Amino acid sequence: MAERKRILIIDDSELLRSLFADWLQESGYDTIEAQDGREGIDRFHDAAPDLVICDLRMPEVPGMEVLEAIRTESPDTPVIIVSGSSEMRDAVQALKLGAWDYLLKPLGDIAVLDLAVKRSLERAALIDENRRYRINLEAANAELAESLRQLQLDEAAGRQVQFDLMPPARQRFDDLTITRWILPSSYLSGDFVDYFEPDDRHLGFFVADVAGHGVSSAFVTVVLHDFVNQQIEAYRQGRDDLVLRPAALVERLNTELLSRKVKKSLTIFYGVIDRERDRLVYANAGAFPYPIFHDGRSARFLEHKGFGVGHFDFATWEQQETDLPPQFTITIVSDGALEVMEGQHVVDKERALLDMLDGPAGRDVTIDSLMARLGLAAESELPDDITFLMVRREGA
Repeated sequence: MAERKRILIIDDSELLRSLFADWLQESGYDTIEAQDGREGIDRFHDAAPDLVICDLRMPEVPGMEVLEAIRTESPDTPVIIVSGSSEMRDAVQALKLGAWDYLLKPLGDIAVLDLAVKRSLERAALIDENRRYRINLEAANAELAESLRQLQLDEAAGRQVQFDLMPPARQRFDDLTITRWILPSSYLSGDFVDYFEPDDRHLGFFVADVAGHGVSSAFVTVVLHDFVNQQIEAYRQGRDDLVLRPAALVERLNTELLSRKVKKSLTIFYGVIDRERDRLVYANAGAFPYPIFHDGRSARFLEHKGFGVGHFDFATWEQQETDLPPQFTITIVSDGALEVMEGQHVVDKERALLDMLDGPAGRDVTIDSLMARLGLAAESELPDDITFLMVRREGA
């Protein structure tokens, strides 16, 4: 039997501590409680928990100080900040200091906390597995190990807001492989990518681009991350299948952003693969250039126009579907790529991008080779963020 994970709950509200503890214990975790930040740091020293849930606003020792103390002592221990503050700078500062997730009170559905805990522990396990693997690497992998170490050391605010909340850069789901890469134009990027399995049958993924850069754009990605997680959990509890209905989800997201009055808009391509029916259902809310679909022989755009999200309360979106052959690749490139491509006309740049992925050779194109053809490198200075996402099935 697997050892039960220990979770430290730090909150000056006895009611909330008890609520979180009862829920987590029913979910199979052991819990430790602390009524303030000072006691929380002491309990962390003594108990060495697997994960920490910490309130932001506490007397004497606030959550930010607790977060800094834990990160200094144990950088790989997941810390989830739960706060009633909706200030964008609080979320960005917490993520900059190393928080693995940031949830807003009231949670609405406490199961959202359970989902955040599961994802953080899964990511911690992956980091631990990678660390053990790196120990045994030969000299040929030293450069990769150094790159990973530098990534862990780089806690600059913008990159952490993005990468701390995103899935691994490469992940396999049965016979499907997803890879992603983001080249930010500044530390506070507005591009965001996620992919997930709401159940054993479906695979969901999206690429979003928040208008502008800076703190406000980064905060909207936090809101987007939290919103999608809530829909995943609602589906798993049998309360709502919105996460499987791209157009309806985009419409709900539009309502959410307008109600929060964040005064920010975004474009998003949201897709769901039904592995039993071999079907892709999707909605395009202003994403451009259009995603490119390669069926193993040739490539075409998944053309469909739609409003961006966060502009109009009357906007609606249409859900599209397409059959999936045994071998296919879906490639999404954000509009930042068009700005670095040669040519004056957007239509010519679109055609050139499609040509790079067309024909039988398009089956073997990777993000690295596509970046090379575009003349891009990880350290490129860019006028706008550039995001790449590939969903691929190799076939028999």
